[in-house]
Amino acid sequence: MEPAARSQPNSGQWVVKRLRQISGLSKREIARRAQTTPAALVEYESGRRSPSLASLYRIADACGLEVHITFRRKNPALNREICGERLAQVLALADALPKRPAAAQSAKAQYVL
Repeated sequence: MEPAARSQPNSGQWVVKRLRQISGLSKREIARRAQTTPAALVEYESGRRSPSLASLYRIADACGLEVHITFRRKNPALNREICGERLAQVLALADALPKRPAAAQSAKAQYVL
């Protein structure tokens, strides 16, 4: 595994190490509570092995923490109807805001190059 990949916040290696750091427990104590071996934790933290989701849940539970996984689209498709509604809301808000006097607008324009 490349060094850059090991330090990523979403990697099993990073998660297991962070769980241990937050809990303040030793690898031996976490392994005992999670019903695994200290050697398995060493392998997870070194990146030589990736923990299963079940193992992550047990390790987090052993540390007194919970795991929540959220899935979401990376690039959601734009919905024209929703975008149109949002644009209409922004434009209505802009119309509701107090207007700036023309003198203030022209004074500002003088300083813009």
